[in-house]
Amino acid sequence: MGRDVNEPRGHEQPNSAYQRAKSAMNRGHSLAASAASDSLDVAIAAYSKAIQILDTLPRTSETANSLGAALSNRGQLRHQLHGLAQADLALGDFQRAANLLEKLDAPGFPWPRRNRVGSLINQANLLLDLEQHPAALQAANTAIEANRFERLADPTDTELAVLAARAYCDAAGQLLPTLPAHEQEPLAQQAGFHLQTALVHIRALRPYLNQEPFAEASKRLFHFGCLLFATHCPENLPALIVSHFQNLQDESIRIHLIETAREAIKSAITQISLAARNAGTTPQEQDQLAALSQQLGELHQELPTL
Repeated sequence: MGRDVNEPRGHEQPNSAYQRAKSAMNRGHSLAASAASDSLDVAIAAYSKAIQILDTLPRTSETANSLGAALSNRGQLRHQLHGLAQADLALGDFQRAANLLEKLDAPGFPWPRRNRVGSLINQANLLLDLEQHPAALQAANTAIEANRFERLADPTDTELAVLAARAYCDAAGQLLPTLPAHEQEPLAQQAGFHLQTALVHIRALRPYLNQEPFAEASKRLFHFGCLLFATHCPENLPALIVSHFQNLQDESIRIHLIETAREAIKSAITQISLAARNAGTTPQEQDQLAALSQQLGELHQELPTL
């Protein structure tokens, strides 16, 4: 959910109207978390009321941020209702929120930026559901570019980085098989860069937490990275695997990652064997492939001890 701010900063807002808008947003938050059958519709109505009020107020960083958060939250709920009509409305909410919040980015006031990144991630995920993969890739990439860290190992910014990378990789995973070979390589490289950056941020949080940070997204990104590298650049697979086991304390996650890595190594060795038998492979390339295959085989044996 997008987040507004608790207290106005800068110019004073028409207090009663601003408080009514915030009350409507709080009601929307509560209803969105409710299990009642009609809670989504009523929550959407609450956010719509907040948006209606905020649209009448003078634009300050606070009212604009609250408006962007309300739009993003309403879009999320509309996404949950399903149907193309609701999807169009949700996309409109996400786009308006992202456009509005882009103008508010300022050092020391991170929530407009964070809410914008969240809106772009929501937009990318909805576009993925609609199978509009190029548009989803673009939205996720914009989210990645817009995100930044207020401080080292910031959990909020790490979560946004991880979710944006996951959306990008989900879109890339759908697009790669549809592209000609010469167009696959740059997309695979970009996806590899984004997923490795996100995994670095996850590992930076490990010393501060008792459990794996963002465990499901972490497993998903690692799985995608292993498959991507096994297929497109097996020479990068060992570094990906070894680095992601650093400071890993969660034993259940470790078991899952070992199985993922084991399958990826097997796939990579198969790909390497096929490449070595290719008539166009030079003797020097065959030697390099043989060395890589041996390295991967040794890593396969070492997985339980990583």
